[in-house]
Parts: sequence; structure tokens; C-alpha cells
Amino acid sequence: MSKVVKIIAGVALAVVGAVTGNWQLIIAGVSMIGGALLQPKLGNKRRAAASAQVQLGEVPREAIVGTASTAGSLVDAFNYGGKYGTDWEVLVLALADHRCAGLQGFYVNDAYVAYAADGYVAGYNNQLQVFWRSGTETQAVPAILTANGPGWTANDNGAGVAYVVVAYKADDPEASSPVWPGGRPRFQWIVRGALCYDARKDSSVGGAGAHRIDNPATWEYSDNPIVTRYKWVRGFYACDRVGDPAQLLIGRGLSATEAPPANVFARANLCDELVGGEKRYRVGGAIGAAEPYIEIEEDFASACAGTIVQPEGCVEIDPGEARAIVATFTDRDLVVGSRVRWNNGLLSTGSDEWINTVVVTYIDPAQKWAEHAAPVLRDPADIVTDKRPRERRVLLGFVQWVKQAQRVGEIQRRFGRLKGRAEVTLPPRFANIEEGDWVQWQSDRRFKGATLTFRVEAWGSDEKWHHTLTLRQISASVYSDTAPLDDGSIAAQQPAPPAIGAPAVGAWTLAAGHQEAGGLATPILIVAGATDDSQARFVRIEYVQSATAPDGATQWNDTGVTGPDVTRKEIPAAPGGTYYAAVSYVVDSVRGTRRILGPVTVGAITLPDGTPIEDREPTDRSPAPPLELPRGTIWFAPDGHPYRFTTRPWIGADGQAWVGADGTSWLGAGYEDVQDQVAVDALDLATTASVAADAAKADAISAQSKIAAIVADNTLDKSEKPDLALRYAAILSEQPGIQNNAVYYAIVAEKAVYDAAVAALTAYLAALVPAYNDYSADTAIDRVAFNNAFNAFYDARQALLDKIAVEAGRSTATMTLAPTQTILCDYLGVPKTGQLVDRVLLNSRKRGNAVVDAATTWTATFPGSVTGTIDTTSATTDRGDITITGFNGAAGAAEISIASTYDGITLTGKIAIVPALDAPPPPPPASGTAQTSAQSSESQSNSTSAYLSSGVIIGPVRAGASGQIKLEAVISFNRSANGENDAYAKWGYSTSATGPFTDVPAGEVHSTINAFRLRTYDPDDVTFETGAISINQTLSGLTSGTDYYFEFRPRKGSYSAGVPTANNVFSGLKKATQL
Repeated sequence: MSKVVKIIAGVALAVVGAVTGNWQLIIAGVSMIGGALLQPKLGNKRRAAASAQVQLGEVPREAIVGTASTAGSLVDAFNYGGKYGTDWEVLVLALADHRCAGLQGFYVNDAYVAYAADGYVAGYNNQLQVFWRSGTETQAVPAILTANGPGWTANDNGAGVAYVVVAYKADDPEASSPVWPGGRPRFQWIVRGALCYDARKDSSVGGAGAHRIDNPATWEYSDNPIVTRYKWVRGFYACDRVGDPAQLLIGRGLSATEAPPANVFARANLCDELVGGEKRYRVGGAIGAAEPYIEIEEDFASACAGTIVQPEGCVEIDPGEARAIVATFTDRDLVVGSRVRWNNGLLSTGSDEWINTVVVTYIDPAQKWAEHAAPVLRDPADIVTDKRPRERRVLLGFVQWVKQAQRVGEIQRRFGRLKGRAEVTLPPRFANIEEGDWVQWQSDRRFKGATLTFRVEAWGSDEKWHHTLTLRQISASVYSDTAPLDDGSIAAQQPAPPAIGAPAVGAWTLAAGHQEAGGLATPILIVAGATDDSQARFVRIEYVQSATAPDGATQWNDTGVTGPDVTRKEIPAAPGGTYYAAVSYVVDSVRGTRRILGPVTVGAITLPDGTPIEDREPTDRSPAPPLELPRGTIWFAPDGHPYRFTTRPWIGADGQAWVGADGTSWLGAGYEDVQDQVAVDALDLATTASVAADAAKADAISAQSKIAAIVADNTLDKSEKPDLALRYAAILSEQPGIQNNAVYYAIVAEKAVYDAAVAALTAYLAALVPAYNDYSADTAIDRVAFNNAFNAFYDARQALLDKIAVEAGRSTATMTLAPTQTILCDYLGVPKTGQLVDRVLLNSRKRGNAVVDAATTWTATFPGSVTGTIDTTSATTDRGDITITGFNGAAGAAEISIASTYDGITLTGKIAIVPALDAPPPPPPASGTAQTSAQSSESQSNSTSAYLSSGVIIGPVRAGASGQIKLEAVISFNRSANGENDAYAKWGYSTSATGPFTDVPAGEVHSTINAFRLRTYDPDDVTFETGAISINQTLSGLTSGTDYYFEFRPRKGSYSAGVPTANNVFSGLKKATQL
């Protein structure tokens, strides 16, 4: 058999190609997004050259997607026939390393022949034969090989390889009309390539049809870019053995998790849309196993004018199309203090992203599948504007259709006309934006009020979830076949869309309410209702504090936009204030008319039960923590340290050990340490408040300097009045926002001083004659009084903003879960006695330092091996705690998933449950066999000071000549509830496994360490100390040759503090050994 043929015969067991994974894509990083659409494709020349000439020697595995041309790689060649065995020359050519749909035809020199069947080819005087094998595992070897080829047998069928055998007979030297006048013929093969799995035709993954990824018999031929790429992503396997990773030949070999089938549907459907009677995007070409993954991804993306994106950690290609806007933001949304970059829509003259001419080269079947240039794409007006041609050459190695090549080229040309580039940083609510997404930015400062559309080229988030986006200008008209390019500057103005109406009367309501936070009930506005416009993508809710109805000049406070499913919005409000609210819909990034709601007047700040704020903090100075006090009461410990009573009653008995967060722990719960609370950094809130406070400080210094200059001559000159009027208007404009922040963080004293300072300044200015805003005359003033009024305001404002910055740092939402739970089990995985007694997992949710367990919505998902319940109803901090009632340790470690929702924020986490299995017992000795030792690690539980009626029995152990047996036990024990106790244990012996057992003479042994447990109000504050008993005794006087059994029994000791019914679990090794 031919040596080369042996290599083919073994292809099903060989793995040739690159290592699977996406490391090359990771190296390419976020630059991938722009690379596929505008970078020139020069690497495909190797692929085009390979398709035109036969490859010799060892070559990488190769796959064909869609329909492609290839000369193949030489497997074997030999001659046969005639007097000297040289009349016929036979070539065996491998075309693809996988099963193919069929041989469409072939070229003999420059003449195309449609393939009809194996055997002689018509028109060549019986001097040409062709045999095609599609690459099945059981395909038959052509008879011409087994009959004439050296070493060929019926077993050398080239399983899993699509190949052709071509045989041609030399011309007779005397022939008047030779078939091969030019000598040896050249061949080029047109192959309908891989049979592909199409997720759209798989009913098991949401499609419709019989396709299955693990059943190659259901696959079909496809030239869809997304379907064929998915074939490459999942991998080409030898003989279609998709279930065996060792058989991967070509492609990335990803799983359904790494390459979800659901990502195929919409993208593939877009490619199949008809444009001018042809599918929008198709592909056809060969893929080599040695090609870098990123180059293959770029070739697929270029063929469909697409971009490479990474949605949810996957790598996908988005075919070229106008995309929906995923987010709209304005200058007000930009993070304060962050860098904002905008190139004013200008690129440097050396930029290769600025183009006006595109020359596209594609693979033209009419030119014998050679590279061919499509008509040049350019707009003379653009060349005049740019003052010279700016050319881009692009090779589309996977494209064989001139209309598609021109469509892709025009998309690139139009895209190269949009020169806007930007970088912005947005707050956490925009953190879901990924590369490839389209966003809109409305900017008064940079775009003169216009809204521009951008594609996200790259993104990054810091530890504060500030989301930085690198943006490139884009337009839906880039992907239009007819519409002129809309680049924001030269396109004709589109007609205005129809007006978007206000929500219907009654669709939304405004009411006053209270919100409990930090032990207070603060006033809020409640906007409730439901969206009544099916086209609305967002709902915008605004409010204003005003005693009169809003008009066109009203400055509304914006709460931001929410999704159309919003039904309720709570807005902090100033006590006693009168408010209006407005609801409007955003459709296609355009905001509609407001529906005005109100007015409503909110109440005052109270305690949760309605008690006025003045009575907020009663105090108590009893020498020990009282059993229960009115909520909010301050209790002073004997050392003067203050604690505020919260929600739970005091658990410990009067006089028990206690000290709060400044020292030791207590046996109870229900108080929080007023003095030693820890401030938590609140990310965005704290940073924003701090920046605002610093900015206000600088503003105050500047303002006070200008005011000093104004009043130096005791005259408010009419030329100075406009600046003063603007400054006073700014003071009034910022007041509602500062007041709302103060109310939100329950800041009372500093807010009162600030409100008084604003009122005093207003009264002072109102008393000036002529008025401060009368620009026709000067006004005499008292320099000292003028300075005092403004300085008092700026001092009060700074103090309030500093306080807001401090309080904002305490507002983080946190969830604390119980630590990993280790459950002792026997060797079968059954929890030992006592292991599930009082197995309560303490969980907690906080807003800042305030515990909000009782107001939080809790859910828990238990795995199959764990049963339990979560408290979802208690009005105390017990809510959220989990009780485990069952566990199957044989199933291994498991995780309980926890979710807690408070104030619209959901936090998730997991608690690990880990089994600790006993070693399986040794097999019993054979009948009559003497056993010299026995041991057990079985656990026991005892909640009383009396010995159990039965203990752990080990044996038999045969007494030796000495008549002695050594008894050992190394035991640890713990408590199931708060308190402390000691313990005892003893051995008994008997000649029967069922007893009765006689106590060993050495008697019981006392614990060396007591067991201790302390669980406080804080779920993180749980203290355990394991007790210990150690026994090492020798039992003498036993009868030599007799088998004995031994019983180990523990009990609680006489000393016990805390919960008297607490259970003790005794665990450890018990062992008896012949001496």
C-alpha cells in the first residue's frame, strides 16, 4: 500500500491543527471591533494561490465552507497500462478533510466540465476518467486504485476525507487530433463544501426541525456566513465524531456553552434576507488548520460587512446592518471630573480611517475562480472635498458575488466618511454597554444641541463601575443601498417625525408617602402607573418643588429614564414641600410631551410609627442592657458608651456578660453601636458627593473674593448687578437638589442652617432699593451687612455639602452570608447525629450601616442534595436566615444560591455546603480469624449529663498472651447553641457484641477543654471553641485467646452555662489494640 495513502487512511485517528481556545482573540483584544470592517485583507492571497495549484508534501488540514475552488493536495500518483505501463497517469487528490455535499464540476485546463457521475468524461475520447468520494467513513475505494495502484486495498478508503481520483491517458504520438495538445492537463475542482448544523433547524434549542449537533446525518449544505462559521467554531472532527475531542481537526472546538446556538438565529436570518433577488450575505472558501483564528474571524466578518463582538463573554460576528440604539445619554450623564474627548469630527490627513475611494477584490467564478476587481466605489464630490483620492483596497476572499462585494465595499466607503471619534465615562447604570453596541449622545456643548450616533469600539470599567467608552461615529445610512449618507453635516434634513403624545389621563398618579431608612420615616413622592404606549422604549420621570403650576420656564429635576415596565418610582422630598411631577415617554430616542401630575404636599420627617422627629432618641441609663426598649432609644452603658435599640428584643439574661462593638461580644442582639459605626465607601454616591463638596469650596472662595470687590466702595454699581443677579439665580437653582440630598440622608441640623441662610440672603437682597436687579441705577449698601449675608450662605452651604459627602459614604448596599458549612457524615453520606440540629445559617442585608433584613425580599435556591427553608416573613432580622433540614453528603459539595432585594437593588451570593465523610469501615475478618485491633470514627450526640444507654461498639479484638488490650480515644465536641460546658467519657467491655458491657476499672475521663459557642446579633460575629477529651487506658486481666468487644460512651459534664438543652456532638477516633 502506498505510504502516502497510509497517512490518509489514518486521518480519523490523527489530530492536526491549532490548539483550540480563544487566546488569539484575547490577544487581539478590543481592537477586533474595527479591524474586520476597515483593515485591508492581504492574507487571503495564500488561500487564493492554494486553490489554483496542487499542494505537495505534508500540508495542514483544510476545510471548505460554502462552494469553493481547489486544486487539492497530492496523495498518490502512479502510471499503468500499455506495453510499458505508462499509458495512463493517475492522481489521487485530497480536496477537504471532512464530508462534503458534492462535486459541482471541474476545470480541465481552461474548460469547465459539470460533474455528472464517476467514470469516463464525455468529450475526451475515452482518455479521461474522474471518480469522486465525498468523505464518508464507509466510502468505497474506486476500482481503478485497487486494480492498478501499487499497495492499494479495499481498506484504504480515505475515511473522512473528500477526494477525487483523476486518470488521463496519454495521446498516441501519431494522433491527428490529440486530446492533450499542451501536454499534461491541469485540473481545478469546484466543491460544494461542508454539511453544517443549523441551530435554526434544531427544535431542541428553540429552532424548528430535525437538525442536531450530535447527529451528522441531519446536517445540510449551507453558504450562510453565520451557519458556516458556527461549524468552524464548534470544529471539524475526523469522520464527524463530534463527541470525541481527540478527533478535532480544524476549528476551535468550542462547547455549546462557549458558543451558544441561540446566538446563531438572528444573525443567520439577517444574512439570508433577499436584497435584489439575492441573499444579503453568503460565503464560500477554504479554511486551513494552521491559519490564526483571528484572521479567519476577520475573513468571515469582512464577507458580511460585519464586526467581531464579545457578547456575554462569547465571540460572535454581527453582520453589517443598521443596529438598534441600546442607550442614549446627554452631557448631564457624563461622570463629573472624568475625561471627555471629542475630535470635532476631524481626522488627521495621515489617518487610514479617512477614505473616499474603495477598490474591492473578490473571487469571481466567471474568471475561473480567480481574484477579480469590482467596479471602483467613489463619489467625486467627496474627492473634491478631500482635495485628493483617499483609497482603500480590500480583498474579500470568501465572497464570490459581485453585488455582495459592491455592497460590502460601499458600506466601507460610507463608514470611512464618518470621522467623529470620542471617549466618555458614564455612571454604573450604563455598565451593560459592550463593544459593537450603538449609542446616541446629545450634546449642547459639543454638537450644538444635535444628537449623534456612535458605535462602541472599546470599553472599560473601574472599581467604581464608571464605564469608559471609546466611540466611533456611525449612521444607519451606512448600510442603506439607496439612501444618501447621513454624516451629520452634509446630508439633507430628514422630515420631523410625528409628535409623541403625553401619557393618557389616569395612566400615572402622584402621591405623598414616607420611606423608612436609618430608623426614620422620611417624606417621598410616589409616582405610580403603567406605560400606555406600546412604542415607548423608556419612561422619563421628573419633578419640581413649586407652589405654583409648572409652565414652559419650569426647571424640572430629572430622575433619569427607566424601562417601559416601570410601575413605581419613589423620589425623596423636602419635608412640607409642595411638588409637581411629570411623566413622558421616549420613542426612538425622542422624548414626548409631559403629563403633569400634582400638586401634592408631603409630610414631615417622623419615626416609623409616626412619632415626631423631636422625640426620636429617648435615652436609658440602666446598669445592664434592658430586655426591650422603645425602638430608637439610646442606652448608655456604665462606661458611657451609647447604643441604640433597633428591632430585636434582648436575648441574654439580665447581668450576662456584654460589651458592644468597642470590645467584647455579648450573648444577644438588638442594639447597634452608635459611636463606633463603620463608614462604608458608597462608590458612586460617595465620590460624587465628595467632588461636589470640593467644587463648592472652590466656588465659594471665588465668589467671596468677587463680592468683596463689589462692596469695597459701599455701592452696588449698576454694572455689577448682572453678575450678582446671575450668582443669586444660581443659588436658588441649586437649592432643591441640595435640599433633596439632605433629606435623603436625614441631615437635619446642617440643612436647617442652610435653609435659614438662603432665606436671610433672599430677605436682604429683597430689601435693597433700588433693587439688586434694577440695572438702570446704582444702589447704596452696607458693606458689612452685604458681606455677612453672602458669607453666611456660603459657609452654611459648604457645611451641608460636606455633611452630605460624609453620609453618602455610608450608603452602600451589602449582603453578608453565612460561611461555608461543613457537615460530618458517615461513610454513606448520612449526616451524623446532631449535625442538622440548630443548623441555622445567618444572613444579613445592610444599607450603609443600617440592617434592613426585615424589609428585604429574600429567596433561596437549594440544590438537590440539600433541603431547607429560608425565612421570608419574619419582621425581625431573622428574615433571610436559612435552616438546613436535610443533606445527602454522598452527592458531594453543594451550593445554596441566595438573592436579596431591597430598595430595588438585588444582590446574590452562594453558601457552600461541604460533607466530611468517614472512611468506610474495614471488611469484617474472616470467620475464625483473630483480629488484633479495631477502630471507629462514628460520631455521637448527647444533650444530657447522663450516659447514653448505648454507645459506639468496636471489635472483636482477641486478647493476646499478655491478657491486655489498649483503649484509646481522641475526641472533640461542640455545642449547638450559645453557652459553655465540659464533658466526660468512658469505655466498657464485653465478650458479646450486644453486651452487657462492664466499665473498665480506670473509670471515666474528664474533658481537657470545654466546648463554647457564642452567636450575637451580627451574623458575622459567631465564636466557636471545640472541647476535647483524650483517653489512653490499658485493660488487663483478660483471657488470652478470647474475643472482646468495647463500647465508648460520652456525656455532658456538670458545668454548663447558657442554653441548658444545647446538644453536644462527639467526634473522633476510638481504637482498641491487642498488647
